[in-house]
Amino acid sequence: MEPGTIRVLPPGWDIRFSAPAQMAQSIEFAQLSMRTLAAGLQIPDFLFSGDMRNANCSSMRSALVQLRQHLESVQFLTLIPQFHTRVFRRWLTLEVLSGRLDFPDYEENRDDYFAAEWYPPAVAWVDPQKDAQATVAMIEAGLMSRRQAVSALDFNIEILDEEIRADHAREAALGLQFGDSPKPKGGSDA
Repeated sequence: MEPGTIRVLPPGWDIRFSAPAQMAQSIEFAQLSMRTLAAGLQIPDFLFSGDMRNANCSSMRSALVQLRQHLESVQFLTLIPQFHTRVFRRWLTLEVLSGRLDFPDYEENRDDYFAAEWYPPAVAWVDPQKDAQATVAMIEAGLMSRRQAVSALDFNIEILDEEIRADHAREAALGLQFGDSPKPKGGSDA
C-alpha cells in the first residue's frame, strides 16, 4: 500500500501492520555490534562509540594504555619499516640519480644517508603529571634513556637541548629566573 491509498476490503478483512518483537532489542543489538567492531579494531569501546556512561578514569586509562601500545606497534612494526623507510630510500635514490641532490660519496656511504630516525606523532597522555613522573622515574632507574623519553614526546633531542641552552642563556642575560632551582651557567647567546 502507498500513502493516500483508499482500498475497499471485503467483509471480514483487516489490515495489520507488523510490529516485530526484535525491534525492542534494537538498541542493545546496535551497542553489541559497536562493541564487537571496536574489539576487532582494537579501539576502546568508549572512543569508538562516544558513549562514556560505562567508563571511569581507571578503565579509560587502562584502555588508552593498551591503545597506545597497539598504535605504537603498528607505527614501528608496519608503517615505518614497510612504508616510510621504503618511500624515503626510493625518494633519496631518485633525487641523487636525477642530480637534484649532490652527494659525491653517495655510493660509498649509502647506508649513512639511508639512516633516518622516525618520530611518529606522540599519543596524548591521560594524566600528564603521573605520566611525566613515571618517565622521570624510569630515566632515574636506568630503564629509559633521556633520548628515548624525548623521542616519545615527538621531539629531536639535539634541537631540544639547543633550545633549552638558548633559553637559559637568554634568561641569564635578562636576569630572569623561573622555577625553584638556579639555571646552569651557559653561553651568552641570546
